Amino acid sequence: VSIGRNRPNNFNPDFPFIPWHLPFNPGPIFLFKKLKMSKKTAHKNKSKLALTVLAAIFLTILIGKAFYFVAGFYRPALDLQLSKGYIWDDGNINVLLNSQKLSLLSYNPLKNRVVVLNVPDQAYMQVLGGRGGWMASSIYNFGQSENPPMGNRMVVFSLSDFLGLPIDGYIMAENKIVEDVRQNPLKVLFLGSTLQTNLNKSEIYRLLWGVSRARFDKVKEIDLEKYLLDSSLADGTKALVADPVKLDALYPNFFEDFIVAERLEIATVNATGYPGLASKAARLIKNIGGNVIITTTSENKSKTSFVEGKDSKTLKLLNQIFNSACLNNPKCDKIDLNDLQIQDRADIVVVLGEDFLSRY
Repeated sequence: VSIGRNRPNNFNPDFPFIPWHLPFNPGPIFLFKKLKMSKKTAHKNKSKLALTVLAAIFLTILIGKAFYFVAGFYRPALDLQLSKGYIWDDGNINVLLNSQKLSLLSYNPLKNRVVVLNVPDQAYMQVLGGRGGWMASSIYNFGQSENPPMGNRMVVFSLSDFLGLPIDGYIMAENKIVEDVRQNPLKVLFLGSTLQTNLNKSEIYRLLWGVSRARFDKVKEIDLEKYLLDSSLADGTKALVADPVKLDALYPNFFEDFIVAERLEIATVNATGYPGLASKAARLIKNIGGNVIITTTSENKSKTSFVEGKDSKTLKLLNQIFNSACLNNPKCDKIDLNDLQIQDRADIVVVLGEDFLSRY
């Protein structure tokens, strides 16, 4: 029997799977549903594409931010008042703590040793730029009154000259930061991003974490007042002045272990025409354990300081202290040292230029 001859009038060849014995023709309904489903599918595909594009944009921005954060975590901090130009590695770091009181924090990462030197308000020291003597408690405000403000720079260089020690940077905080992180090491996570400092993020977190984890017998707090002499100013104001003999007893706390171990012979050369700079530099080097055998003056003048000599950790550190502006600049101005005839006698030669003079 031919199926075609028995087809009902409502048979739709576009939908042969539909039972033809139904009393109505559902073909148009199925077609409408099919079109509706196709539109939903297309809408879903567009939504997925839009979400994919948004996710790709968000991921690109996130990767860029992460890269910027990681790069900033390790690059030297840019500070208008005091830029180091180098990153602290495995040696000591000396940092000015400017909070309720001035103090110098020295941290030795190899021995996990912490020294805090408290500076009395009445300590009387010479301010950079030939601005005369000032009390320690007044130097920051005096510096901030300059145009541009230079309070932290002024305190760092004045204290460095007063103590005869290199200072790598500063931290400004409202409270005693050493006590805070030692009582609660978790504060390192919050303090590190809120402090005003010229240290980069890597340095500040590493420093605070090391201080927080140091054993109690590795932490020493020293009152500088015990190593100073009582004096008075012209108006009768009490002041405390440096006593070189007493201060000598302090310096072993700030020795760089690798400088003591390498024991290289060092010469300092004044290439500015300003008297006394070679002796100042020699004092600073000796106070961190260096062996200075020559201090002399060059007739040739140099705009920039530079350090040359035997490749060593001592050479690297002295470059950071005296030559940070030229560390990554091979075109820095250098004078000829042959006339001095000291390179055969010293392992390292430190030449002091006008940039070093700007500290005084």
